[in-house]
Parts: sequence; structure tokens; C-alpha cells
Amino acid sequence: MLINLYLIGGLFLGWSLGRNNLSNLFGAAIFTRMVNPKTATFIAIVFVVLGAIFGGSGTTSSMLELARVHTMLDAFIISMSAGLVLWGMTYRGIPVSIAQASVGSVVAWSIFYNAPGNAYQLQKIVLAWIYSPFLAALVAFVVFKIMRVGLKRYPMPLLYKDLFMRAGLIIMGAFSAYALGANNVASISAPYFLASSLSPLLITILVCISIGAGFMVADTKVIKTMGSGLFPLSPMEALIVVFSGALTLFLFSWSGLRLFLGQFGLPSFPMVPIPISSATIGAIVGVSLAKGGYGLKYSMLGNIAISWTASPVISGLICWGILTIVSFIGGL
Repeated sequence: MLINLYLIGGLFLGWSLGRNNLSNLFGAAIFTRMVNPKTATFIAIVFVVLGAIFGGSGTTSSMLELARVHTMLDAFIISMSAGLVLWGMTYRGIPVSIAQASVGSVVAWSIFYNAPGNAYQLQKIVLAWIYSPFLAALVAFVVFKIMRVGLKRYPMPLLYKDLFMRAGLIIMGAFSAYALGANNVASISAPYFLASSLSPLLITILVCISIGAGFMVADTKVIKTMGSGLFPLSPMEALIVVFSGALTLFLFSWSGLRLFLGQFGLPSFPMVPIPISSATIGAIVGVSLAKGGYGLKYSMLGNIAISWTASPVISGLICWGILTIVSFIGGL
């Protein structure tokens, strides 16, 4: 019974992810009133589950290579450390990713126990964190230019345009939720796979349920930040942002693409967890730059960037502190 209670750490982390990350999937769509919050929540829950079950093998392997956790207590400490950071950032209205916080606590656990981690895997993850927002910005910039030219050349009646935007935001939000499930759920569930007697599939489903519960109480401050706080988005721009962020996340989760490119000796994207918040914000910056860069709140962007750097460090320090206390108590 105690072993299963340790899963509360993973469920808390999943709940924290849901509260913070509905904004990355549907924040702009909700804020522009193109998608109802209840509809967005339902779609997000369904497609996160599908993504985690059918597309999460690549990032799961990466997390297991990074560190192999063999006790439920350690998995609990890793999850709670990351969850506390995510909860704190959400409270402040700052969009942040589970990938950053989870990897920070996993690395701290590895250092504390002098456990043999995969330094090359960590290097791939950190490099992906650096260039993924630039990739999302580039995609958003190009797509914005193409859509603007297309709509000028082939203008739509207002009614059809409205229907197109609503349908597009729902479809892209579903795609983004699938990509989130495929890429980020492993950051929560993987530490429990070797430690728990429960099956990996059951752990993944329980984590997805907790994410869904978090979606239901998503923080409105984070949604506002993604919808207009950083840069005011029109429905069309919101559609571009969601698509660009989701595509970026999906590229780091799509094992099929890696196998296909590998057949021709071509490089591919590493199957590693990347921050969905950085991909989404990168896409917002890309749209802003496509419009000349006016209206982008650089001070807020700077604060968000600082939080991205701080979250793995803070998570690691919390994890280290808890491990120190637990080891001291265990030695008494």
C-alpha cells in the first residue's frame, strides 16, 4: 500500500502539468474566445492520453537512459521536487515545462547517489531545450508569411474565415495535446517504471488522469500570459502559434521520422522531452517578428526565459535537500 502511495508524487506532478500547460495547448484559442474552455479541456484530456500511449516510447527511453530509479521513495522525491517548482511557477502566472523541472530533479538524484547517468543523453536534452524555441519561431515566422499572402490572394468571406479559424484551433489544439502526451508524459511516469510493481501502461494512464484533473482547474493567469500577456494574438495568429509549437514538440517525439531519415543516413531530431512552453513562446516570438516585432513585451519574455533557467536548478536543489533530510533520518 505504501508503495502505491508514493505514486502521489507523480500524480501531483501530472496535476501541476495540467494546470500550467492547458495554456500552451489552447490558451490563445480560449483567450480569443474561439474555443470554449470546457471543449478545450475535453479535447486536451483525450489527446494527451492517446499521445502518451501511442507516441511516448521515444522520450520514455531517453528518460530511462538519463537515470534508472529503482525505489518508489526516490521516484516520489523526484516527482514532488519537480511538482513543487511547477506549482510555484503556475502560481506566479509563468508558463514553464515539466521537462525542465523533471530533468533537474533527476540529475540532482543522480549526483546525490553518484548513480551512473548518461551524460551524452543530458547533453542532447539541454541542446534541444536551447534550439527548440528558435525552431518554433522559424516555423511560425514562415507559416505567418505564407498564410498572410494566401489570405490576401484568396480572401475568405468572414463567416467561412471564422469557421476555418475555430476548426483549425480545435484540430491544432488536439495535435498539440497529442504531442504533449507523446513528449512530456514520460518525464513524469518514467521514474516509476523500474521502481513500481504496477505496469508502465497503468502508471501512464494514472498520470494522464492527473493531468486531466489539472486541465480542469487550469490557471487563468498563465492562459492570459499565453493569450495576450506576451503579445496580443488574433485568432489566425493563435492558430499559427499552436501549430508551430505542436509541430516542434512532435518532431522530438516522432520515432517514425527518425527511422525514415536513418535509412538514408540523415540526421534527425533526438527523442527527448522538450519544454512545450518554450516551443509555444518561441512561436509567439516568431509571429511577432513576422509583424515587425512591435507589441512584444520583452521584459516579460526576459522573465520567462529566466524562469526556464531557474526551474531545473530550483527543482534539483529541492530534490537534493529532501534526499539529504531523508538520508539523515534514515541514518539515525
